Amino acid sequence: INSDRTGYIYPGFYDYDAYGQLILMPAYFMAALCAAAFSGMTPGEPLTNKSLRIRGLEVPIAMPADTDYLIRNGVLAVYKNIRGGFRVAKSISTWRTNDNYNRVEISTGVALDYTVRSVRERLELFVGKKGTLISLNSILEATASILRTLTQQEPFGLGLLAGDVENPSFRNLTASIKGDVVTVEFECSPVVPINYILVSIYASAYSGNIKTAD
Repeated sequence: INSDRTGYIYPGFYDYDAYGQLILMPAYFMAALCAAAFSGMTPGEPLTNKSLRIRGLEVPIAMPADTDYLIRNGVLAVYKNIRGGFRVAKSISTWRTNDNYNRVEISTGVALDYTVRSVRERLELFVGKKGTLISLNSILEATASILRTLTQQEPFGLGLLAGDVENPSFRNLTASIKGDVVTVEFECSPVVPINYILVSIYASAYSGNIKTAD
């Protein structure tokens, strides 16, 4: 498979049918359930750690013993947590060639795709315009405007790009014209989900003294 646009979902699940009977839904129903969950969220929002409303899993999936193995092999797995709920371990694609976030993380790939589509749709307005320096400046400003909009955090924007003053969400924006072709290039930082949180604890012995009253 090895695709940055494919998610391999596992396992199947149990739920009630139209007649109120508890039946096993094959894994492709779980895939449809995850796809529906993705479609109901804003672009770039990861499915990682999101809850799914199902009645049970086809096979028990333990966290982290089973989920770590499945994640390493490009499987988007659903597990049962200690509170009895069902959650997505990590919303990853089947891409195993490298660890590029925009290929491994489905949500990051969606954020980048949405960014590219938004820029293209905005720049389509310049097709048919005169190829001048003024047009190039306008194209640059239009591109920067779209990228700034996509950087705005929710609820004022989609928050598809991440950055700060020292590390801007987009950089190296250039536009060039050769004949009747304009080329726009830039570097941007699509949002990457928080998949792990590491906690470091440093223990120290208590030291103190007490003095009795005279």
